[in-house]
Amino acid sequence: MDATTRILSSLPPFRHCLEHELVSLGNLGSIQVMKRGERFDVKKAGCLAVIARGLLAIEAAGAGNVIYFAPGSFFGPMPFADTRPPGKITAVTDSELMLFETDNLVRFFLSSYRCLRGYLKIIRKLGFELSSAGRDYLGGETKVITVFGYTAGSGVSLFASALASRLAASAKTVVIDCSVEGAGPFDYFEKKMTVPLAQRAADNKDNNRKVAEWIEPVGGGPDLLNLAHGTKVKVDPNILAPILFVLSRTYRYIIIDCGGEDPALRDRIFSLSDHIFVVLKNKKERAPIFGLLDAKIAEGQRVYYILNEHFAGQGAAFEGGFRIPSMGESQGSATMRNLAGDERMASISGLLTRRRRALVFETGCVSSIPLAGFLDALRATGEVFDVFYSSAYGHIVMALSLLSEGSDPFRRRIVQFFSQQRFGKLLDVTFPDEHVFRNDAVHGVIPEDMFIRK
Repeated sequence: MDATTRILSSLPPFRHCLEHELVSLGNLGSIQVMKRGERFDVKKAGCLAVIARGLLAIEAAGAGNVIYFAPGSFFGPMPFADTRPPGKITAVTDSELMLFETDNLVRFFLSSYRCLRGYLKIIRKLGFELSSAGRDYLGGETKVITVFGYTAGSGVSLFASALASRLAASAKTVVIDCSVEGAGPFDYFEKKMTVPLAQRAADNKDNNRKVAEWIEPVGGGPDLLNLAHGTKVKVDPNILAPILFVLSRTYRYIIIDCGGEDPALRDRIFSLSDHIFVVLKNKKERAPIFGLLDAKIAEGQRVYYILNEHFAGQGAAFEGGFRIPSMGESQGSATMRNLAGDERMASISGLLTRRRRALVFETGCVSSIPLAGFLDALRATGEVFDVFYSSAYGHIVMALSLLSEGSDPFRRRIVQFFSQQRFGKLLDVTFPDEHVFRNDAVHGVIPEDMFIRK
């Protein structure tokens, strides 16, 4: 990580960005060197300035009221925020500024739906007033859900359509068809397949039309958008992020039917998703997909595995995932509606619609001990959490709490686990004798030839 990336990663508005995003952001900036006593007019420049080196000062309201800015400070107009940039800033020492034009920053954020969403939430918490465009893009409730199949014909489009049908009953939902061939959401909802949006973008046709005009509504169900199905050109993965920006202003759930035929498009879809459902023909497919997902997702996306009993059978063992019943060989709308109405789909859709509470634990040894008292007091209040995040010793304390039937058994287990003998073993340090030096004087004979005689 270079100096520019380190500075940007320390700024609150960009702290959530991944390293490759910070590198792209750094490439948009330019460096301005300021000599001591030189002044910089922020209003005239019209760009966000970040201090990379030196010390700057601005005279605030009232004579003699001076505010100093150290490296890592930033000032100037913030994208999607109603800010009042200060006037002229004076360099107290020789300094360097990183300057980012507002238009370039806007284009950067529009290239990543998740990056912009995090940025808007952060600057709002920092006290900035969002502009009208910022409030529209903030949303905060939209979930991007990808349905992916490791092998062709695993039932991805069927599952995506059934899931969309259930979600549409609770909130506005849209399905983006990013598969290339086979039966898709348009078939399951008995709608005529539209020309792929990617095809029209590549052919430079109807570019002035808005994304909303390519939406195909389904009465009483989700809306549909064909991005790649049937396209004859390679899809530009960067086309997806701006589409998600537009759709997030209208839809609570955005479901992406991802066939996986195009690895570049698939990887981009993964990076923009909040939840990923992987439809499997058999449980053996799960092993090779572990490596794929570990390599491609890095932003905390939740992954769920769905076993299609049409291929695996009802008796197949499957732990750590969900199962959907076999719907026979038919692929029509009736099959989709039957799956949408199944009680198993109700449990799966509940993962997305139900609000859940999470608790995060410390992981250190000694720092995890006070958690025992906290969990014991929490148990007495009747508070319930759906998800617990922890590792190492914090995980052990959490597990002991969940497995104990009451306060007394929990306390006994904590005392037993964190016993004096166990702590003695943890703190016992043995030094190898051959590497320990005595604090004695060094004795020896110095050869005469080591002295230089004049």
